[in-house]
Amino acid sequence: VNMPPSYGKTEMGVRQFASFGFGNDSRRKIAYTTYSGELSTNVSVETRSIVEGKAYAGLFPDVKLSRDQAQKHDWKTVQDGGFYATSTGGVITGRHFDIIVNDDPTKAIEAHSKSSQQDAIDFYEGSIITRLRDKKKGAIILIMQRLDPNDLTGYILEKDPHSWEHIKLVGLNERHMVYALGSFRYERPENEPLFIEYEGLNELERTRREMGDVNFKTQYQHDPEISDAGFVKDEWIKEIGFMEIPAQNVYIKVDPAMSEKDGADNRAIATVGYSVDSMEWEKRVVMDVDFGKWNIDDFVEHIIDMMIMYPDGTVLLESSGGGIIVDRMLKKEIGRRNMVLKEKGKRLISNPVRVYAPSTKISKMDKIGASVVELETNRLVFRRGCSGMEQVKKEYKAFDPNKPHRKNDCIDAIASGEEFCVPKKSTIVSEYTIRQRIGRKKSWRF
Repeated sequence: VNMPPSYGKTEMGVRQFASFGFGNDSRRKIAYTTYSGELSTNVSVETRSIVEGKAYAGLFPDVKLSRDQAQKHDWKTVQDGGFYATSTGGVITGRHFDIIVNDDPTKAIEAHSKSSQQDAIDFYEGSIITRLRDKKKGAIILIMQRLDPNDLTGYILEKDPHSWEHIKLVGLNERHMVYALGSFRYERPENEPLFIEYEGLNELERTRREMGDVNFKTQYQHDPEISDAGFVKDEWIKEIGFMEIPAQNVYIKVDPAMSEKDGADNRAIATVGYSVDSMEWEKRVVMDVDFGKWNIDDFVEHIIDMMIMYPDGTVLLESSGGGIIVDRMLKKEIGRRNMVLKEKGKRLISNPVRVYAPSTKISKMDKIGASVVELETNRLVFRRGCSGMEQVKKEYKAFDPNKPHRKNDCIDAIASGEEFCVPKKSTIVSEYTIRQRIGRKKSWRF
């Protein structure tokens, strides 16, 4: 069963379905798996709460739960039926079930991760299909939103489509459709939203704008085809003039590269402005990007140059990849540079510097992938005349989430530190600032 995200597939396909299944035959053994162990346990607890409820007892008075087996993830009925919950890759060996429900085997944030896709496939082939108690009468149910052509649904439809009943519920049908399953039949007219009380035509159009056509087509329409032209189209990379730049909070994002050895990798610095309008639409404007195979001393010099160009910008510095060492050297150089500036009666460097540990919950490729969605929806744009644009375009055009070893230092810097960037809210554009680098350590402001 393919359904859009947040349309109730876990509610219908697990909590209510399993409860109803026990009501019809309390000897049933049901397994539930999903990408997260914590999520699977929570769903198990919620399903058990339904079975223990007064309303349920009124419908199915013969279903009683065992007190001897009552763990959060593993509970039984007195008739020796039961519910067992685990995560993708979890242990289900030594057990057999009548029904196995595999719900979203892969995180949406890891949509294009080959390793995550392979983990889901390996778990399905190595564990799930061998755990049915009766392969003639038992059932495996896969419910998920589509994420990638090579996700578990794509794998099954490619390898063994005839063994499955495929229910594909698109968010918005582009043509008249007929759904028929057993005695059930429903005719769906053209352009009828799947769940109009939740998302009507206006809401679906807004979702399409926010997600971008590629993600909407994949997750809502279950058609994850990848264009031969690549993930990023030329028209997505939009430049705006300085009169179009709203009032914004500015962040200087520093990617110290993966190695502390001099010149090992490109190091990158991206200055990005964040704003939000009265309609709560966020916009990010990339102001300038600097990059190079610098040794650590030159790297610090380039960071300070950017701080001088954007004196109100907050520096965000990743602690990994030599970031701690860069921070120490940066503070020393700021102190030395400020002594010179003070003697000349010039403004001192006073940008806040925040050193942070990058999140382990999202991969580098997924982080960049999120910025690609911002590109497509014009919520990530570039200042006309932004330095480093050719390299940025080159990296975005070469971006492929299935090939994580490409050079993408500049766009990684642009996408980094999002959790620490607060947009500036403004109903009107009240102030514009333009800066252009002239030389090694010089700039002018207007």
